[in-house]
Amino acid sequence: MNLNLNLDFLEKATVKDKAFLSRQLATMLSSGLPLDRAVAVLASQTRKKVIKDTLNDINRELESGQKFSTAISRHPKVFDRVYVSIVVSGEAVGKLSEVLTHLADTLEQENNFNTKISSAIMYPVFILVVMLVIVFLMMTKVVPQLTEIFKESEAQLPWTTKLLIGASGFMVDYWWMVIIIVFGIIIGIYLFLKTETGGFMVNKIQVNLPGGIGKDIYMSRFARTMGMLLEAGTPIIDGVKITADVMNNRIYKRSLNNVASQLERGIPMSVPIEKDPYFPLVVPQMVMVGEQTGKLDEVLNKLAGYYEEQSSDKIKGISALFEPILIVIIGIGVAFIVFSILMPIYQIVQLQ
Repeated sequence: MNLNLNLDFLEKATVKDKAFLSRQLATMLSSGLPLDRAVAVLASQTRKKVIKDTLNDINRELESGQKFSTAISRHPKVFDRVYVSIVVSGEAVGKLSEVLTHLADTLEQENNFNTKISSAIMYPVFILVVMLVIVFLMMTKVVPQLTEIFKESEAQLPWTTKLLIGASGFMVDYWWMVIIIVFGIIIGIYLFLKTETGGFMVNKIQVNLPGGIGKDIYMSRFARTMGMLLEAGTPIIDGVKITADVMNNRIYKRSLNNVASQLERGIPMSVPIEKDPYFPLVVPQMVMVGEQTGKLDEVLNKLAGYYEEQSSDKIKGISALFEPILIVIIGIGVAFIVFSILMPIYQIVQLQ
């Protein structure tokens, strides 16, 4: 029997993928290649199934006479509302290649920012995972062997050793229960986060992370998205609504929907933002400058760069702080295990 495990459904179109597609399309269009032909070439070259299937669908839509923006709008998992809106603006002014180049630049900046964050977080997470694996192996392989020696010697065991032996015995005898408990906790947390209450709680924690890092990350996303949309010619009210949808945070989505409703009443964007506690004071001040000078897109792009730098520096600082904390925690754990094992062995040697 031939078992073919197909995991293509797990593939996702990343920011890097979209940046590459945008850059390649812009290059081919500026070289004079027709749009449908450019899409077909990209589809034949890509190896990722989700991208290939999407591009093939888009190519069929183009050949049937549909606009590029209409075709990509039918694939929201690859091309979000921001991407589609900017392409619409590019088609309207007949500068699709220039707009795609700008999209590629912005997406590459976003990818670089995301990579910096991931790199800063990766080391502490790796150390933590290794520590947990080592502890699990010791509890299930090393401690059970030593337990037999301690039982034969009939030595008086300290409470730390008894605790270690008890925990090890539970993990060895009831490993299936440990797995059920762990998976139960994971599933319970997942289901809770899917609720409105759970999602809002997590969003609030994200915004109020220590050092203001959460707000910095969301402000960089807000400023980058709004700046890109306004620069492409998207009306400001539509831009705010689209940005609200892509913020992935209920708090900022509610705030930006309020900003959009205020804009519809003729109130400048800086006014409701200034009253919102989730926006740092510098944001409405800079937005006000952009409104007064008529260069709101430029101001927002500069603001995005500022907050991306701030976020990156803060994450590096927190990551550097985590390293000694993890070392201390590992040291305490190792000391506890060593003390729990060596003390009884020392007592056994003394009795002999």
